Amino acid sequence: YLLIYFFVSIISSLNQSYAQCGTNLLSNGGFELGNVGFQTQYQFTQGPIIGVGQYQVAVVPNHPCFFGPDHTSGAGNAMYINGATTPNTVVWSQTVNVIPGKNYKLFTWVKAQCGNSDPSQIQFLINGNQVGLFTPPEPVQNANNVLPWNLFSTTWNSGVNASAVISIIDLNTAAGGNDFALDDIFFSTDTENPVVTNCTGSTQIANANCVFNGSGGTFRISDNCPGSLTVLEEYFDQNNNKFRSDLTFNLVQGGYSLGSNRNFPLGNNTVRLTVTDAAGNVSASCSFNVLVTDITPPVLNNVPADATVECDAVPAGSAPVTASDNCGATLKYYTTPSIKTKLVHHWKADNNFNDAVGGANGTPSGTVSFGAGIIGPKSFSFDGTNAVVATGTAGSLAGTGNFSVSAWVKTTSNTSMVVIGQRNVGSFNGQYLLKVGGNHNNIVLRPGKVYFLVYGSGSPVVDLFSSATVNDGKWHQIIGERNGKDVRIYIDGVLDVSGSTVVNVSFNPVIATSIGKDIRDNNSFFNGMIDDVKVWSSPVCPNSYEVDRVWIAEDASGNRSAAIQHLSIQDTKAPALTGAAYAGTSGTNSCKSNALLSVPAFDAANAILGYTDNCSAIITTSLTNTVLSGSDCNWTVTYTFSVKDECNNILTGQSYSHTGSDQTAPVITSCIQTVFHCYDDVISPGNYSVPAINATDNCNSVTYSFAIAGATTRAGTGENASGVFNVGTSNIIWTIKDECGNASICSTTVIINPALSATIPDVYAVNPGGNANTIYIGFGPSSLTLTAMPAGGTPGYIYSWSPGGTTSSTLVVSPSIPGTYTYTVTITDSKGCTTTASKQVIVVDIRCGNKNDKVLVCQVPPGNPGNAHTICISPNAVAAHLANGSYLGNCTNGNKAIASPFTLLEVINVKAQVRPNPTSGKFYINMPSYKSGKAEILIMGVNGSIVERRAVKAIGQIESFDLSRNSPGMYFIKIISEQGVENLKVV
Repeated sequence: YLLIYFFVSIISSLNQSYAQCGTNLLSNGGFELGNVGFQTQYQFTQGPIIGVGQYQVAVVPNHPCFFGPDHTSGAGNAMYINGATTPNTVVWSQTVNVIPGKNYKLFTWVKAQCGNSDPSQIQFLINGNQVGLFTPPEPVQNANNVLPWNLFSTTWNSGVNASAVISIIDLNTAAGGNDFALDDIFFSTDTENPVVTNCTGSTQIANANCVFNGSGGTFRISDNCPGSLTVLEEYFDQNNNKFRSDLTFNLVQGGYSLGSNRNFPLGNNTVRLTVTDAAGNVSASCSFNVLVTDITPPVLNNVPADATVECDAVPAGSAPVTASDNCGATLKYYTTPSIKTKLVHHWKADNNFNDAVGGANGTPSGTVSFGAGIIGPKSFSFDGTNAVVATGTAGSLAGTGNFSVSAWVKTTSNTSMVVIGQRNVGSFNGQYLLKVGGNHNNIVLRPGKVYFLVYGSGSPVVDLFSSATVNDGKWHQIIGERNGKDVRIYIDGVLDVSGSTVVNVSFNPVIATSIGKDIRDNNSFFNGMIDDVKVWSSPVCPNSYEVDRVWIAEDASGNRSAAIQHLSIQDTKAPALTGAAYAGTSGTNSCKSNALLSVPAFDAANAILGYTDNCSAIITTSLTNTVLSGSDCNWTVTYTFSVKDECNNILTGQSYSHTGSDQTAPVITSCIQTVFHCYDDVISPGNYSVPAINATDNCNSVTYSFAIAGATTRAGTGENASGVFNVGTSNIIWTIKDECGNASICSTTVIINPALSATIPDVYAVNPGGNANTIYIGFGPSSLTLTAMPAGGTPGYIYSWSPGGTTSSTLVVSPSIPGTYTYTVTITDSKGCTTTASKQVIVVDIRCGNKNDKVLVCQVPPGNPGNAHTICISPNAVAAHLANGSYLGNCTNGNKAIASPFTLLEVINVKAQVRPNPTSGKFYINMPSYKSGKAEILIMGVNGSIVERRAVKAIGQIESFDLSRNSPGMYFIKIISEQGVENLKVV
């Protein structure tokens, strides 16, 4: 409780007697005895001018701007002073005897003179210590040209002092304007208590307001001394059972009254006044009563208007709403219903019985009137005898959905009363009932308790009573709510009690609804007021619902105000992709033709990833289309789908995709690992065959390419790499690609054996004098040994002679009949490659004489070959002739018998040249004199093995050779052509 203390100044009567404060200890304090009884440092003057530092004691001052009269009677003396310019000049002073430890009162009356342009500052001292400082206000003359006197008063305690030197000094030393007058200087003790009159039994009443507005009741306060009084005002604190005061305030002597804007507690308040004067004298206490009542309800401010909002944009609740009240009010905020429902019926009771929402307008009967409402201007007023508002079945509910029913009630009745019920005579299955004071058949009575019934077949009666009462004469909002099987009662937004039914009761829509009466049992007419009745039912979708925001303000007297903001909450927004969408799968290995079977089927759980709804926690998806696009190398399966929230808001055209491609390389069905060819195993000159490669692919056609490295270097496309291969090992790397670039690789090793050749060197039965490869019947050996000499190929040779069948490298031949005999050897190397060489052996019968016991010799005289002639000589003489250049056989036939062109040709000198010679391995052969177009060059080692064999075009030919890989030494060169044989050597 707040106490406010008032300061009121009342000027005492001008006829105030000094005796009221006791005996004045000062001599001539009113100057009525003239210029005597005091000390001063100022100069006395008779005028007509009162100069600086001068004074007069007179009835009328003798100075143009000094004015009387005195303070005491208006006809007596006063002291008129023109302020000195010298500091600390004493204006007036007296010394008096005092009693130690006593309070003394000092007061005097002062008024300014001569315009007061620079007013005096009057210092009061006792025993040299300042006890007060006073500046008289600007003088204003009244209609009678009278300047006002101003009271200065103070209290001084003598302490240990036995005397008091009282001095007055003007501290302002200005030359002009600091002029003033003194009168009735008084100094005395005070022992009388103040007196308060006209107090006992006074009563003040504040109606309809917490702020006291009193009138009359003036309490007179008087004291024997002029000056300030202290008034202590106290009230009785009922909580602590004692009087209580927090502040004091000062009053001058005079009247005191209770003013306006006093905050007293509601109810009957006892107030006590005590007065203390400046001397510390205390009056007797004065008590009176103040009765405070409040019938003004609070005012709710900034209540937001009804609104339709999106479910994700529901505005904040109680923040902007405030309550104001003359006594102060508490503010409560809540929402209703607590479950999501739609308002289906609303009877506002504002001067009509209409249903503002569902069209179930009520029909009144009995004494139904309208009283002041809490929500809106009016409410239904029922007298408790015969009044009812019937809405019929139009105001009823159907089904098992959640529902709520709410109403504001104000009553003091202890009877059983129906607020609203869906209930008919003879019908009870599928009903509800909201009452105050009793159960469904009034067998159980609980005055003021809220009762809620939901009843249907298979569910026994559940008598659900609230613990709180509502028959206190205040407005209360009561709510009955059914959520599935659960039933609840709310009072002023607070859950009071809950219960449950056995089954989820289905309401029967053929049962009528009534307000204020039980149609079925005992009438139970309502006695009081009902306002703002609402029925709520399940919404079509959970995020399109309605809710009331309720504010209740209540002051200390129980006056209530309420306001409602009705929000229609709707869900019109489709779900949206707010997070990371499902990306589908990628990298599936499949042909496009098999893509739909290779990827995962449409999955609603994956499709919904990343999608949220502004309100719904539950969203669903539906596949609308499937599209396969692209090629084998890059295909896409796209699922198009829609996303829907619980209120059927649909986001269409959404999609996710699976991607893939043909990643399977072709399958090689035929790839020969190794191909071997003998040197001359060719399909055309210099070309060798390689079996073609073959492959298949799972999706499309393939292309072939190859690269050859090693002894042969070349590349190409196609599945056949047949062609030129050099002697040695070559590797074919095959690459088979499908249209998507998937590749398979295999390799084929191609081995071309070095060229295999063979020769059979000439042999001599007789030398000198005999031809090569010739057996002479009649002279010399009868056999020759032919030796096969292979070159090239891969060593590990196998020999086969024909005729003869010998498998060694040599063959001994012994033809005995004159003629020409051909012997052929077939040589097979370790790789199975073969070559042949042949040698013709000639048998000549050179016997002569009658007994064929002599030998024909062509004798060539030394130095005279033109005289050569045939002789028949003894075998013993043959050697000597042959040693001298003769030769076997007839000169006519000589030694030019027909033979192999390469073995029997005569040696000619066509002058081929070897350059350089000797050489480090590389050299060339120049054959400028050869006329034939063909020749064969053989290079042989000293052991007769052929190192290299080459067929050439001899005309003007220069052939280069490189023997740097062979062993150093001498090599023989034989050039065989149609012109004959030429032998060369190279080192």
